[in-house]
Amino acid sequence: MDRKALSYDALRSILGHIEANKRIQIAIACPSLQKVEKSIPLKIDRLDFVSNYEVQINNILYSFGMIRQYREGTAPEPFRSINKNGGINCDLDEWGFRKPSYRLTETPGDIYFGDVLEDSDEGNDEDLERVVQKFRFFHSGDEAVVNGRPKKMSVWWMNTGYKLLPYRCRKNNVKPAHDCFVQLNLTTGEIEQPSRPVGKVPYTKKLHEVMKAFMTFIFGGRSCPVQVNCLEIYSTTQIIRLPVGVKFSVHELRVPRKVSSISKFLLPVLDESSLPIKHINQEEPVDLNDPFVANAEEVTFHDGFNLNLFEFLLNLPHSKINFFCKFYIYNEEDFIEFLEKLMENEEKVGAIYQLRLEVNQNIMETFFKIENGLMKREITGERDLIIQSKSSREVQITYIKDVEQMYFGRIESYCILRIQVLGNRQETN
Repeated sequence: MDRKALSYDALRSILGHIEANKRIQIAIACPSLQKVEKSIPLKIDRLDFVSNYEVQINNILYSFGMIRQYREGTAPEPFRSINKNGGINCDLDEWGFRKPSYRLTETPGDIYFGDVLEDSDEGNDEDLERVVQKFRFFHSGDEAVVNGRPKKMSVWWMNTGYKLLPYRCRKNNVKPAHDCFVQLNLTTGEIEQPSRPVGKVPYTKKLHEVMKAFMTFIFGGRSCPVQVNCLEIYSTTQIIRLPVGVKFSVHELRVPRKVSSISKFLLPVLDESSLPIKHINQEEPVDLNDPFVANAEEVTFHDGFNLNLFEFLLNLPHSKINFFCKFYIYNEEDFIEFLEKLMENEEKVGAIYQLRLEVNQNIMETFFKIENGLMKREITGERDLIIQSKSSREVQITYIKDVEQMYFGRIESYCILRIQVLGNRQETN
């Protein structure tokens, strides 16, 4: 069989069409291809910065955790359970105390939003031995404590003994009986799926240093901006570890709060070619004073409790508007008035509104209450109709039930009411 090596140009062409996670795997397995891979634009459909030690690329979640393995014998149950679940997500000191504050170290290229990170390192508070003594004192007359460790107490005692280990090691100046490793875990699919370990290394670097090295391997040294369809930030309390100089060309930006409060932190990593960002997706209502929002073509917002929703939608200048709220109370009269005003406004021709509402609202009943005297109705499907005003301007309405969508790590079920302003049929034909 004739085996010919791929030419450089052919290899570049093939790598450019390979899914992002596959490209990462190829670069890991074939170090000689890393330079070529870095020279080709990396395309990612979905990039989620989940937490300090978690990042999701398309359908794969990469996470780092600390696991502990005993040098002799079997590890106690708390250790086994924690290891099975991917390890703990914070650093340990020489005695085994958890030190989450280690993650606060900033390095060049990192994105730190300035939010307060509540960290409580172990080993600095009241000695846990005293907690145990207090428990024994207040339960000294309890047969469960006096007679040893019955079943109903065994879990408590087991967890207490596990927590006491670092105190005992420090008190006796004895190293823990286990070795620590940093483990990389992969979760395929949605975040609720179980993870699987793919590799581990001895714990010689802090978790944030390992995360930095991993993100640098993926995003560092690229000659072109990373093309991202949707960039999602789960929390602003995390520090996003990025290499110096990385740029992202982003179509949609999803943030858990107003984008105006974090845009200045993101600007250094956003490529100018993608500005203004086409789609802004935030949990809070739209703020037109924010240039990121005002200049976007599409906006998505999620909090409408204090809004006159349909009036608010009419005042937005965007060509596509999405509203998420499971608990918004749908008002039929307001909706019909909204449709009338849409058809009266020539500037709204081409606009699309998608309202994701509570599943059990009786929106279908409205379809059949629209009278021909008010609007001409043309049913084009079971949940699809076109209405026409007296001026012949048209609006198409589609109702889709039981749609499941992933948002910030959780799956939500909605009904979608889609409204598109078509304009005048005679003019568009």
